Amino acid sequence: GQYNDELKLINNAPQSQGLSIPVSLTVTGAADVVAPDSVGLGDILVVETPDNWMSPYKTYEKEFIIENKGTAKAEILAFDQTKMISSKVYAYMQGTDWFGFPIWQWTDVTNLPEIDWNTGMPVPMYLQPKSNRKFKVEIAPDMKKVVKDTLLVVTDLGAYPVALFADAYLPPVISIETDTIKVYAQTSSHSESKSLVIDNTAGGYELQY
Repeated sequence: GQYNDELKLINNAPQSQGLSIPVSLTVTGAADVVAPDSVGLGDILVVETPDNWMSPYKTYEKEFIIENKGTAKAEILAFDQTKMISSKVYAYMQGTDWFGFPIWQWTDVTNLPEIDWNTGMPVPMYLQPKSNRKFKVEIAPDMKKVVKDTLLVVTDLGAYPVALFADAYLPPVISIETDTIKVYAQTSSHSESKSLVIDNTAGGYELQY
């Protein structure tokens, strides 16, 4: 901000005993944007979800934040997704519902910064000092693969790459040679052993049971 005052010089010079000098102080700040180098979802499985009309495969997600540790605001200018194939990224933004009331909602970064329909100009997207904005990455794998995407967050301070990765596997497939184990006992002291084979040779990931 701008601060103004005056320096008064008390002296014994004739005609100048009320001398004062204007003083102006301008305090500025500097933004300090911090973004994660990478966001990993670990091992995920290809799982069909036929009852989910939004996605035919199970969606995995993980949240992360981009923060401004500085003392001046920073502006997010764009999200470069040219190196993203399997991931989608959303920002937690304040919007409005059907009735015009403010709500917080996840917005695809493809649509950010938003456009002011009255002016046709982008609406500035700021990171205020000492604040952060929440994001999430979503991956819905449809086949076995290694996901290695990169989101480039472009700001007025420079670009920040965020690596997005996961290992997608086909799910385990359990197979049991029999669906029933029968034991016939005629006395209370009867003892007998039965074996059961659990098979996962058709599966693509470790079977846990």
